Amino acid sequence: MQSNDNDYRVYSYTFMGESGSLDHAFASPSLAAKVLQAKSWYINSDEIPAFNYSEGPLPGGLEKPDNFYQADPFRTSDHDPLLIAMQLSEPVPPVAAELSLIRVNRARSGSTLVQLRMEGDVTGLELRRNGQPVTTVQRAGRYNDQFKTSNNLAQYQLCRASTEQCTAVLQVDF
Repeated sequence: MQSNDNDYRVYSYTFMGESGSLDHAFASPSLAAKVLQAKSWYINSDEIPAFNYSEGPLPGGLEKPDNFYQADPFRTSDHDPLLIAMQLSEPVPPVAAELSLIRVNRARSGSTLVQLRMEGDVTGLELRRNGQPVTTVQRAGRYNDQFKTSNNLAQYQLCRASTEQCTAVLQVDF
């Protein structure tokens, strides 16, 4: 991966005053083509010897903790990990659809009718109200959303099913 760009100053471990790179990542040409970024994360190898994990006493009269465990990623090893960001799936194209308000009717009973216009490539998209699926859109055109609520607004979006890839929010006040 050449994450160190052949820089001899890059290392992934230290031992007895020496440093080097023992940690590597290899990839086939097809997998390497999906690598977005590769780098070392310097969180372990440079810890001072006074905080070693040996069974013996700590130098300089330092008090040794009962347990070295911390719920964080630091000092989980004596080597620095490699971080490799990859694009494993094809990027999904943006949602090419538009959602607009035609009108709102609110009855005394609390029933609300919101009439929406959906344009563009909408087939198969979910219409969501306040983040919840209302229907799967079959074609462009009008949609009447009738519901009861005590709220005075609703937020609509067209989204790819099971994703957060959506159109901009259309806020409807009533």
